[in-house]
Amino acid sequence: MRRVREYRYIVREMMQADLERHDGIDELAFFALVLWLHQRKSADQLLAYLDEGPWDGTVRTYLKGIFSRYSSVLFEAAESLSEEDVMDILASLPLYRDLSFTETPEGVTALAGHLLQLQDGDKVADLCSGLGDFALASCKAFPEITCMAVEKDKKSYVGAVLRTVLADLPITHVCGDVLEPTTIARGKEPNKIFCRVPSWPRYRDLADQVRNYPALSSFFFGEKRSISAEWVFAVVAAMRHAPSGRAVVMMPGKGLYNNIDREVRQEFLRRGWIEGVIALPERLLGNSGIGFYLLVLSENNESVRMVDGTSFFKAERRQNVLTDQHIESILTCYDQDTEQSCRISMTQLAANGYVLDPQRYLTKTDARLEKAWTVDDVCTVSRGFVTGAGLLDELVSSEPTAYRYLMVQDLENGRIRADLPYLKELPERGEAACLQKGDILLSKMAPFKTALADELQDEQVLVTGNVYILRGSDAIEPAYLMLYLQSALGQSELDYWAKGSHIKNISIGDLRKVRIPILSKEKQQDIARQYRKLAQAMKEAEAKLLAIKQDMNNLVDA
Repeated sequence: MRRVREYRYIVREMMQADLERHDGIDELAFFALVLWLHQRKSADQLLAYLDEGPWDGTVRTYLKGIFSRYSSVLFEAAESLSEEDVMDILASLPLYRDLSFTETPEGVTALAGHLLQLQDGDKVADLCSGLGDFALASCKAFPEITCMAVEKDKKSYVGAVLRTVLADLPITHVCGDVLEPTTIARGKEPNKIFCRVPSWPRYRDLADQVRNYPALSSFFFGEKRSISAEWVFAVVAAMRHAPSGRAVVMMPGKGLYNNIDREVRQEFLRRGWIEGVIALPERLLGNSGIGFYLLVLSENNESVRMVDGTSFFKAERRQNVLTDQHIESILTCYDQDTEQSCRISMTQLAANGYVLDPQRYLTKTDARLEKAWTVDDVCTVSRGFVTGAGLLDELVSSEPTAYRYLMVQDLENGRIRADLPYLKELPERGEAACLQKGDILLSKMAPFKTALADELQDEQVLVTGNVYILRGSDAIEPAYLMLYLQSALGQSELDYWAKGSHIKNISIGDLRKVRIPILSKEKQQDIARQYRKLAQAMKEAEAKLLAIKQDMNNLVDA
């Protein structure tokens, strides 16, 4: 408790000594200086160590800046804290308070090390290394490996160097860009690579670097600028390891299933680079609920091992954690077929648009869907009117007109709200996105909401862009289709085809593939009759409930 109180007191003193907001790396550097001051006994010896220490000018300048900014607090801390206290504080600092976008959780570093089949003698590279989580863990576990860590962000690079010096590990740190061809010298390629893809890069922001990197420019020649940027880093990991080497890439999921990335995935598979894909649990990072994936890369692969690891975690208050037991379970799934893993052939991958999300292949098909239509068999599908909010704002009318518009929030319990807002007129080309009697509406994003347009007035209702319009053929009863889509089976089928790491959405192409149990026309019509009877009963019950509420509200005023 004393150490905690001293730590909090010192941090408050740092804040008072400097108006600039300090972060976890500033605290790491500060307490490292306190430790070294203990070990060297005087300020002169500490400054001499800063000049001669095992770091470059970037780290040296940063450390001297911390010394200058917090010198008054530094000497006070050295007097109030023992060397053991300082070491305990250094071991428990909240380093990722402002740099969580660079974090690789401890469980993921251990899992990646197993997947890379690390052993003494390996030459290992930690690309986009952040604070060096993977490099540090690997060197501790395998003291005889040679390890290089590459990080572009200077603050993260400084933090990684300081952690390495404090741990007394032989890691070579490079403050550089992995997208520069010279960062990994030709002829000195590592045989094992780990890459934690930086958060939220955009391909168009990397386009110039791709053009100037021959290996990348030849791979991405002709690709659209809207593809997912994580593939750029995956290509570096796949191409820059030594022959017969391995790589593991930690990346978000959108590139594994987005239609725009289909050709990139196909090319990775054609070259035999992808050995396996592991879906990790959500909330492994304290600042994000997004789930990540591990892409395991090697050579000459003719099939892909898929593992759904999303259920293997220990839930803690702020985030989920991979324990040793969970890591072992995931590795077992990687080595053999289980309920959470399987091997997928290139033919199966091609039939599924080269989607690399394990859950696509590991979701069991309900027996009721073995004989089924697809939405495309029995419906035409169109998207509502897509426009900016500004245009609709200009068209909104406070007076009743012959035009209304409908948004996702207007779908309630399989019905359309009666009090839709009015429009002065339809926008240009808006008529094609207007409702017809019998249309089924479906929200584009999860949770998937549906409604049946069966009580249209003499008005035109414009459907907005986050809603799909399904217009059935004579083969299917609209009420049956709507009820199926909002059923547990229908929602499961929509989830199967939906994509997204955090907020799922379904594309028109995938919606057309959604399966619908085949029923006879007579059975469908019977379901439709029962639906209308129950819907009418519900309306009457709601009207009666509203009247009861009004009577209750009037009791005091009576």
